[in-house]
Amino acid sequence: GILRAGSGELNAAGTKYVYASRGDIYLKDLKSGKILQLTNTAENESNPAFAYNDTKIVYTKNQDFYSWNISN
Repeated sequence: GILRAGSGELNAAGTKYVYASRGDIYLKDLKSGKILQLTNTAENESNPAFAYNDTKIVYTKNQDFYSWNISN
């Protein structure tokens, strides 16, 4: 991904934005404005980023590395 801003990042196409808020990870579709909450845990997830040609979102939780597959 590109254009990191604070706790979020735009995908390469500039159509989706992934960010952390209140310890969870969210994915926003910039065309529709829809927001999808990707995580909902008591732990703090952070540092979200697009990876693998924007097919996955990676993030950290409790010093571990996680990924979430994006379905178009």
